[in-house]
Amino acid sequence: MTIRKARSKAAATLVAIVVVVTGCTSVSGSDPETDSGQAASSAPSESEDESLVDLTLDEVTEQFLASICPADTALQVLNSVAVAAGGWTNVSPTEMEPYADGAMSAVIATTKDLQNLSWPEDLAAGKSAVTREHAQLIIPLDQIKNASTGAQMRESWRELRELPRSGENILRAKLGLGLAWSSNDGCPPPPPLPKPSESTSGPNTSSEAWTTLWQSPSGNIRCGFAPRGSLGVPVAACLDSDNNTLARLPKGRFAQFTEATSSQRSQLPGGFVLDFYQTISEYGFFCTMEDQGMTCVDADSGVGFVIRRGIAYPI
Repeated sequence: MTIRKARSKAAATLVAIVVVVTGCTSVSGSDPETDSGQAASSAPSESEDESLVDLTLDEVTEQFLASICPADTALQVLNSVAVAAGGWTNVSPTEMEPYADGAMSAVIATTKDLQNLSWPEDLAAGKSAVTREHAQLIIPLDQIKNASTGAQMRESWRELRELPRSGENILRAKLGLGLAWSSNDGCPPPPPLPKPSESTSGPNTSSEAWTTLWQSPSGNIRCGFAPRGSLGVPVAACLDSDNNTLARLPKGRFAQFTEATSSQRSQLPGGFVLDFYQTISEYGFFCTMEDQGMTCVDADSGVGFVIRRGIAYPI
C-alpha cells in the first residue's frame, strides 16, 4: 500500500521512522534503491532464534496487549474528543493537537515495543504485520496534529480508519482475542464521553415523534427516524444502550453525540431487528447494519455516523 507523500518536515521525519521500524520502503516519494539499503542496515532485526523462544500463548497475549493497548486507547480518546464536539469539523485544531500528538507518540512506542519482542516462530509473522500496520498510522496522525481546519482533520481521520488492520485481526484470532476496537478486544475501555452540562447537553428531543423504530441483532443499538426533530428537520438517531451514547443526525447537519438522558433512552426502546447487511430508509436517510456497526447517512449531504457497542464516530 502506498502512503500519501508527507506534506511537512515532521511528517517527512516520520517517514524515516516508518522505514526504520518496519523495513518498508513503499512510501510515496522515496528512492527504492537508496532507501532499501538504509532500511536493511538501520532496521532492528528479528531474533535469529525466534523458533526457540519458549513462551506460552497466555504470555504472548499479555505482551501483545501491554504493547498495543496504550496506542489503541489513545486513538479512541482522540476520536472521543471529536465525538464530544459534534464531529471533526466542529473541533478546534488547537484543542485537538495535544491529543493527536499523544496518539502519535503512543503508536510510535507500540511499533518499537513490538519490534523488540521475541515470539515463537508461528506468531512472529503476525507480530511483524501488526508492527507495519501501526507504523502506517503515523503519517495521518501527524496530518491531524498539523491540520489548520476541522475538515482537514476529518479527512486524515478517515484515511487512518481505512488503513488495513487485517494482520492484527488474524493475530488476534490466534490469541483468542476479539477484533481491534471491539468490545472484547482485550484492552481497557477508553475514557467515557464527557457528561453533558446544561449548556452542552445537545438538543431537547422530548418533542420528537419517532415514526420508525428498529434495533441491531444484539439489541444494544436502538434506532429511530423522526419527521421533525428539535431543529425543525427530520432526524435519524441511534442509542448505544450499553454505554448510553446517543448519536443523532439532523437533516442537512453533522452528526451529534451526547450522553443520553433517561427520557431519550425511553423514546428509543428498540423495535424490529435490522439484520446484517440490511438497509432501512426514510426521510432521506439510509441506515445499514454493517460489520463495523450501525451506519446512518444523510443521502443528500453524504455525512452520517457509525455506532456500535462502546464506539461512535462521524463519517
